[in-house]
Amino acid sequence: MGNDFLFTRIKQGDEKALEKFTKENYLFFCALANRYVNDVQEAEDIVQEVLIRLWENRRHYQDITCLRSFVYTMIRNQSLNLIRNRKRSSQHFHLLPEEEENNFFNILVEEESNRLLFNAINTLAPQSAAIIQLSLQGLKNEEIARELSENTVKVLKYRSLKKLRQLLHHRIFNILAFYI
Repeated sequence: MGNDFLFTRIKQGDEKALEKFTKENYLFFCALANRYVNDVQEAEDIVQEVLIRLWENRRHYQDITCLRSFVYTMIRNQSLNLIRNRKRSSQHFHLLPEEEENNFFNILVEEESNRLLFNAINTLAPQSAAIIQLSLQGLKNEEIARELSENTVKVLKYRSLKKLRQLLHHRIFNILAFYI
């Protein structure tokens, strides 16, 4: 079910649609907010506030064409408001508005790329997915091969990376097109 259809249902008051959208995006949204505020609890609070505001004002958002982008913007703005409030009480943050904007887009591209990568990894066979995830955590083939032979790890890793390249090839262009 696409986000456009979900958003139509959300605007109609369908709580299940909001719940589905939230489940699909919550961790990603929290990671995005956390990149700004550097506090997991505050990031979760920001995301919850944004989702509540989205629900409460859903009937006013008739012209929104991309729900995820809209929520990204809401999270970014809420995070920047929190940073500004922090800055007023202390002088720990020295980002200029232009640097904040550039930082936001870098974070957004990185988070979306990570989301696409982990979604693609989840399509792999369980053993292959586990090998790729351990590789991403920095483990070497020898360390991964505790229960398998090292050769098996190499073969599964190679095949998995090949499949991931095929799965993600067209999506990378979609990400670039969105940001260019």
